[in-house]
Formats: sequence, structure tokens, C-alpha cells
Amino acid sequence: MGKRRIARELGLKLLYQLELVRPEACEATVAAFWQDHPADTEVELFASLLVKTVLDHQPKIDDIIKQSVDNWELNRIARVERNLLRLATAEMLYLDDVPPKASINEAIEIAKMYGSTKRSFQFVNGVLNNVYRRYVIKAN
Repeated sequence: MGKRRIARELGLKLLYQLELVRPEACEATVAAFWQDHPADTEVELFASLLVKTVLDHQPKIDDIIKQSVDNWELNRIARVERNLLRLATAEMLYLDDVPPKASINEAIEIAKMYGSTKRSFQFVNGVLNNVYRRYVIKAN
């Protein structure tokens, strides 16, 4: 497994945890997370970049996800899938060094491991392909 896959998985876990804490507890949560999940510098830096990118652009990312999901409210999407969609969307829109299709494929593989159902990966694939077609291709 590559370093970026590990970083994406850690980023997903950290976003999941951050969604459960009050905003004033975020700093302590991040510090505790890295203490509990030691990683090499490269992995931690990429995971931190992903999480920071999601948090910095979350309202726009959430809006894009909402517009890319048919007949679903964001709060009805399971927490794992919601944060995985945020992570991959942020990666596709804001990180130029990662090909969008790689972001989608990585998210699908992570959904197979951590998704809330056996078919989570199909949902993630469908939503991210919509994001790609509607927002990534049009931006280029």
C-alpha cells in the first residue's frame, strides 16, 4: 500500500473524528490523533494537507456534493461516506498534483474497506463521477 493511500485513510479517520467534536476541541483532537496514529512525515503531511483543504473549503465542497447527489441530503449520507466524498472532492478540486481519476479510484478502494455497507463504493463512485463531470472537467 502506498504512502498516499495511507495518508488518505488517516485523513478520513481524522475528518470523521473532527466531525464528532466541538470546534474549540479541534486542535486537541488533531494532536491526540497524531499521537495515536504515528506516521512518517510524508504521510502525515499529505493527510494534514487533505484535511486542511477540506476544512478550508468545506462549505463549497459540501455544496458541490449536495448538487452531485440525486435525492439525498448531505446529513443523510453516512459519516464515513460523507467524509470520504469531502476528501476526494477536495483533492480533485484543489490539489493539482493528483490526477482526478486517481482521487476517485482511491476513494472507491477506501470505501470498499471502510464504507458503511457492501455497496458504499458504488455510491461513492457515482457521486465522485458526477463531481468530476460537473466541476472538474468544466473547470479545465
